[in-house]
Amino acid sequence: MIGIMTQLAILWLIYRLTDSVLLLGIAGFLSQLPFALCLPYLCLPH
Repeated sequence: MIGIMTQLAILWLIYRLTDSVLLLGIAGFLSQLPFALCLPYLCLPH
């Protein structure tokens, strides 16, 4: 897992290199996808 500052720097770099808000949104969404997919399984009672 990467830190918040690292994630912010990566997203900033993507925006600066591409000037694309769409790619920025896709990258932000994909960076959160593993958490969204794993969270329901981690919250289930054992």
